[in-house]
Amino acid sequence: AVVLALPLQPVCRADCPGLCPDCGTRLVDDPHHRHESVDPRWAALRTLTGSALTSTETKES
Repeated sequence: AVVLALPLQPVCRADCPGLCPDCGTRLVDDPHHRHESVDPRWAALRTLTGSALTSTETKES
């Protein structure tokens, strides 16, 4: 029962946004801090999109 009473994300104050779960940066110092996260199942498609865009651009030129 003690574990259920603990907050999921411990913070120093009630109005503190906490730390970035990825890198530990204080979110109060940089409120717009973010990481671009890609689902690993879709990560391979990112390379296809980049190559498709470059081949389309070369055809139009």
